[in-house]
Amino acid sequence: MATIATNNPAGRLHALFTALLRGTNAQARNATKLGAALGKVWDLDWPEDHRGIAIRVVDALVLPEQIEEQISAWADDPRVYEDLALEHLGAWRQALRATTNLDNTLLSLTQHLNDTNLQGLQIASRALSTVAPEVQPADDDLERLAESVAALLQEVFDADLDEEVRAFLVDQLRLMQDAIARVRVRGVQALYDAFDQVAGATRFRRRQAADRLRREEPDLAQKFWALLTNLATVVTLVQGGVALTADLGDLLPLQSATATTEQEPAAPTAPEAPVAPDAASPSPADLPSTSPHGPAQPSTGPAETVPEAASAADEGAP
Repeated sequence: MATIATNNPAGRLHALFTALLRGTNAQARNATKLGAALGKVWDLDWPEDHRGIAIRVVDALVLPEQIEEQISAWADDPRVYEDLALEHLGAWRQALRATTNLDNTLLSLTQHLNDTNLQGLQIASRALSTVAPEVQPADDDLERLAESVAALLQEVFDADLDEEVRAFLVDQLRLMQDAIARVRVRGVQALYDAFDQVAGATRFRRRQAADRLRREEPDLAQKFWALLTNLATVVTLVQGGVALTADLGDLLPLQSATATTEQEPAAPTAPEAPVAPDAASPSPADLPSTSPHGPAQPSTGPAETVPEAASAADEGAP
């Protein structure tokens, strides 16, 4: 069975649509709230995690625009069939409009999908996977990072901390946690943005809390620093540029001799594809906001894949 790479927005939208269609018929879709169906796909509880589902919906709503932009940018490439790739853009947008009300039925979305417009997504995904694949973090790296964030978050909850310091750590760790989960829809841009926000809070917006963390809780500060460094390393490896850790020196300076790195996360694995030796190294300050796709970015490691959609006609039978 052919598979569709998810190293581009078309592949990720195809993965979302096929996950919503899988294992259901028209009768079941008409009896299922869209919020519950999306929550199942994204491992979130409906309606308890309404906010988390709504955030991911916003991420998904911009995927058609990203597909159109990227396909149009490569329209002159003979490997990209622009007319075929974008022929069903309107149907994808119409299907996603149903997600603006999570109390709608799942059928309100899937009724706009069929074999033909899903195949259009496959065409777009194959084109973008060939000419402009996003370099993705290894699944093992993301899993280790998620486990490290969850472990430190629990430690912060359990510790006897000043409330300002606790709130600072909880906010930053939850931001990292959310970004890792949103990679499934947004791609690696979710990690870039998380690094930007955590670094900005540590250096500027909440520097007072960060300084108190360093002075009063050196062990926790060291663990937080190791986690932030690990996030920077994952982003750096994906980007293929110079180490972002060089730009972290004044974020949370740790001078305490009592600081420990016993729970420092394992270092991420480097991508398999080599970076061209004559490639210009971007400025460290620019890396987090750099677009994750482009003609010079090779695909690294096995991209997450999803099975091609089953026949919509077969699945639609009650």
